[in-house]
Order: sequence, then C-alpha cells, then structure tokens
Amino acid sequence: METKNASKVNFTLKSDKSSYDFTILENNKELTLKIEDLKEFPIKIYELKIEFEKLKQIDDNFFMFKTSERFINAIKSCIQSENYSISIDKEENAAIFLMKNDFFDNGGAKIKIPEKEQDLKSQVEALTKIVSEMKNERKKLEIEKDEAAVKSFQNTSFLKDDEKKLIVNGFILIKLSDSICFLTQI
Repeated sequence: METKNASKVNFTLKSDKSSYDFTILENNKELTLKIEDLKEFPIKIYELKIEFEKLKQIDDNFFMFKTSERFINAIKSCIQSENYSISIDKEENAAIFLMKNDFFDNGGAKIKIPEKEQDLKSQVEALTKIVSEMKNERKKLEIEKDEAAVKSFQNTSFLKDDEKKLIVNGFILIKLSDSICFLTQI
C-alpha cells in the first residue's frame, strides 16, 4: 500500500467581525480543517478531522471533486478570489465555511467545523502566539515612528538622527501631558 506524504496549506480568512487562520492538512486521505479565531482570547479553535470520502457525504456539492487535492485547490481558488464566507454559529459551537461558486447547487458548499475543546497547554500556546505577534507589531510601529521622525527634519543638517527622534518623542510626550491636563480640568 502506497503511503502519501502529508500536505498542509494555510490561509487568512477575513469577515466583518474577525480574522481567522485557516489550515488544511491532508494525510493519507484524511483531511483536517482547522480555523483559529484570532480576535478572541482564549483563541477559539474549530477543527474537523474527516476522510475525504465522508466529507463528500456532508454536502452533495463535494461529489464533483475526484480527489482531495482538487478539493483543496478549489478552496484555495475561492479564498484567493474572495468567493467565500466565514461565520460562527454560537448555538452549534461551530465555524461555517462557505465556498461560493456558480457550479455549486444554491451557489455554495458549506463545511461546518465544530469548536475544539482546549486544554490549558493549548491556551498558553495561543497566548504566547498573541504576545509574540504584538511584540512584532510594536517593533514595526516603533521603526515607522522613528523613520517618520527623521523624515520630518529632512533638511536640517545641524541635528543628528537620534536628536530628531528625541525631539519628536518629546513633542509626543508634551501632547500627551497636555491632553491629560485638559482631561483633568474637565
């Protein structure tokens, strides 16, 4: 019997309310569909492990895919062309991923992915991931602020870059203290 290597694809899904990490893992005809809600803490994780043939029974629209690779490529195409929707059904504790395409009956094919119970370890890992992303975002913002400070004094040759940054940071602190004083007067 031939054993196939596992393949994994990741996407970022956006909705009006949140953004989600969407991972599809294929391993020996079994699919794992995993959605992580990035705006919630603890992060909500929705996961469905299912054989490709059983997935076809969930929605008749999936019978058009002969292989799981074609199915994954169809999801990828729907996401890239933004022909999908993602919603959370709080009553059923599930994420609903809808692939939109005119080929499907009723214009779409749904996959309901149930919420996964999480242990303390996975919640700590999720928090660690969030903190790491926040640190990276903070560093990026600091770099952008410093670059803006240097550019704001572009034609002043008597100031060094570090002095330009200090001046701009001083103005920010003065504005903050003025705002605080104004608020305390109200």
